[in-house]
Amino acid sequence: MAEIPLDPMGDWGDGIDGTVALVPDVSGTEGFAHASYGGDLAGRSTLGTGFQPAALMARGDLGATAALGGRFGREDGFDNGSTDAPATSGIGGESAAPGREAPQPVDSSGAPPHLSAPGPVARAAPTMAAVAGPEVFLIPSDGLFASQWHLLNTGQGGGQAGIDINVTGVWDDYTGAGVVVGVVDDGVQYTHPDLDGNYDTALDYDYGGNDSDAAPGASDYHGTAVGGLIAAERDGTGTVGVAYDATITGFRIFGGTVTNAELADAFLSHVGLDASNNSWGYGGYLYDDFDSPAFSGVGAAIDTAVTAGRDGLGNVILFAAGNSRLEGQDANYHSFQNVRETITVAAIDDTGKISYYSTPGAPILVGSPSNGGVAGITTTDRTGTTGYASGDYTSTFGGTSAATPIATGVVALMLEANADLGYRDVQEILAYSARMVDQGDPGWAWNGAGNWNGGALHTSHDFDFGLIDALAAVRLAETWDQQGTRANEYSLSASSSPNTFFTGAITDSVTLDAGMNVDQVEVTLDIDHAWIGDLIIKLTSPDGTESVLLDRPGKGPSGSYWGTSQDDVKFTFSSTNHWGEMGEGTWTLSIDDAYTAADHGTLNAWTLSLYGDAAGADDLYVYTDEFADFADQTGGAEAGIATSADGGGEVVASTADIVAASAPDREFGVIEGQEYT
Repeated sequence: MAEIPLDPMGDWGDGIDGTVALVPDVSGTEGFAHASYGGDLAGRSTLGTGFQPAALMARGDLGATAALGGRFGREDGFDNGSTDAPATSGIGGESAAPGREAPQPVDSSGAPPHLSAPGPVARAAPTMAAVAGPEVFLIPSDGLFASQWHLLNTGQGGGQAGIDINVTGVWDDYTGAGVVVGVVDDGVQYTHPDLDGNYDTALDYDYGGNDSDAAPGASDYHGTAVGGLIAAERDGTGTVGVAYDATITGFRIFGGTVTNAELADAFLSHVGLDASNNSWGYGGYLYDDFDSPAFSGVGAAIDTAVTAGRDGLGNVILFAAGNSRLEGQDANYHSFQNVRETITVAAIDDTGKISYYSTPGAPILVGSPSNGGVAGITTTDRTGTTGYASGDYTSTFGGTSAATPIATGVVALMLEANADLGYRDVQEILAYSARMVDQGDPGWAWNGAGNWNGGALHTSHDFDFGLIDALAAVRLAETWDQQGTRANEYSLSASSSPNTFFTGAITDSVTLDAGMNVDQVEVTLDIDHAWIGDLIIKLTSPDGTESVLLDRPGKGPSGSYWGTSQDDVKFTFSSTNHWGEMGEGTWTLSIDDAYTAADHGTLNAWTLSLYGDAAGADDLYVYTDEFADFADQTGGAEAGIATSADGGGEVVASTADIVAASAPDREFGVIEGQEYT
């Protein structure tokens, strides 16, 4: 068990200096609910088939802090992102938070906003060669592959066929070779026969033991399961990782005493990596705050990783969203999950629903497979009887701890496909290539973008942009010629200091006179209030897109009826839901005090900051295989291909149904059987 000393923080033992226990394993000890799956993961067919166009993109010229009392240990505090809670498919219906907007068509056709092309249809030639009939993709012979539904879901075990990461079509071209991924966790058993060939002992470090051997302790199982999901070897036995030829290395932050300074050093070490996986996080509300003295060094280290890592392209850092939906948690209450430098991942079960435990939030970028439906996640385990199960593998892993390394494996495939991607490119490709699942979920909404399949992006506070799609992401990566880094990141900001007293609902607005290509939005709030568990705070963009920043923290079926009694909001929140919008116009902050009988507050000040790219001559248009769905709603091909207002623009293809493997040769002419010339 690792202990991180903290400065005195509010309710921490009446202000005395305390330690936070970080317990990464999910063995059922330390008060963490652990229930194993007993389900039979049935075998399946060994061939993947189907005509699967993935994605293409076109370019044109548009011309335009106190913590809750108690020990921070998974459920009641520091959350390792993993849960093996009993499978409960029926709870998925609780995934939408109150007040979340469902998709709203602009007319009776059901088309999302801005679907119509802003200019003439692009001319592109030649028509791409489509595969006639089913295509057979590489299927590993490893014995447990048939149980790994997250890689290929044929409906085995009762799940929904197709709810997987769509990766088998990638492996003929990319396997993660040459990509180095850090696993920040409780150590990886690098002697495991399914990991030993893909682990680099020269790079790892044990911050708990202060030595260069990051092997797990006797009761540490978590990191081994995580590592296997990223890079278990394709060797004919056991399981297969998403990027089965990638190299992994461990940074052990559990075991012994790990200070925030050492945690910062772990992220500084990321400069020498390509990507890192973090299946852990803090509990409490607004506690892990990068603007606070306690965590500012860690925030600065993450900033360095994305600024200097990969020779300035930036390390790609992924974090688990958390498993505390029922406790009234939100990814926006934690700087590790809500800073724009990291990618936050939600969990989606094998039926396509948001996992009942998956922590929601506007900062989430994508969802990725995990337990919560019918089956758990099959991966490597500590060998022998030491781990989650008796044997070298487990089929009961889960939580956002499992979802995140699956997404990290996809990132490794993307970086092999295009080593010149900036970390912001990786974020954008994942957002634009993710696919909508569980279309009946009321949390889905359309934002104000105009460059995704000719129109708006689908967004959600649960799935955010949707289920990660490896094939679509890799195909976009192959032909991506932008390079989004920290060095060329553009921003706009506006502030307001209303000093407004409130007892119920209030609003305040700021106006931006110019626009940009928005990626992420940050809002820094300064609010005095005696009971923040009463507050619901939202941000609405000029396009009408709504982001929930704070939603009665601590209020939930397993939390408090009244929410947390913590006072004051001095914190920076964020949202990915405005991706692709221009941002020009009036942004509105709304605060609703749900209980006015006893408490009141003051909105002292707030600052809105938009981050992304300057509006310029090289705007990006992305088309995926969801285009056909939207085109059908507006009369098929008449929807057109969005390009510039003057009819110019380069059209580049990255679709799965092109025979040629060379990325520069990929051009488009057919999407979902519809031809465009």
